[in-house]
Amino acid sequence: VAEVRHLYIMKKVTGVITPIMLELFTKQEEDIDDDEWSMDAAAHVFLENLAVCVGDDVVPIVLPFVQQHINSPKWNFRDAAVTAFGFIMDGPSDRIIDPIIGQAMATIITLSQDPHEHVAHSSLWTLAKVCETHKTAIPQPCIEPMIASIIAALDRNSSKVQGKACLAVHNLAWACEEAADKPTNLLSLFWSAVVQKVLTVASAYSHQDKEADNTLNAYEAVNM
Repeated sequence: VAEVRHLYIMKKVTGVITPIMLELFTKQEEDIDDDEWSMDAAAHVFLENLAVCVGDDVVPIVLPFVQQHINSPKWNFRDAAVTAFGFIMDGPSDRIIDPIIGQAMATIITLSQDPHEHVAHSSLWTLAKVCETHKTAIPQPCIEPMIASIIAALDRNSSKVQGKACLAVHNLAWACEEAADKPTNLLSLFWSAVVQKVLTVASAYSHQDKEADNTLNAYEAVNM
């Protein structure tokens, strides 16, 4: 087998191209459908793949953007910041990203209750992404507020927000999988409240074809 010569092209251009992609994160439209292709959606895919490609190198470039805009008075900048953070979860090492997640969790939980639908939607997705990829990085004091925020999102009058709340329940349950045979785990105290809310979502959308995904998301969350 011939030896592959790696040129590390993306590592060399990460510092130049990433800020351009992050700028596109702020160009999202309020009324666009999740399934529609757009410039900011393309930037999301790019950043996710870039993070996997360059690993730890993406953090010092994306993190200042997140810190600068995470509490912005403009919804599109808050949304861009929390979304950018979620899209680098798959790349950096635990050693680098876990402490940052620990520091950011309280803010992300707060944003999951944001009045703007897009920000709440993106923040819940980021919480779900953290549960999926870096569950051990979640500080213990954040567990109860996180679950409370997810339950509140399941009550929210927004199918988009409820859908991502179901995903967060699904991934949080998956994060507890190793403790499934133990007498108790971090979900035990909240089991009844969470399942009742998720089943309420499933029931609400079960006769609406356009929201069939939410019904499926809800039942998958309960199943997990």
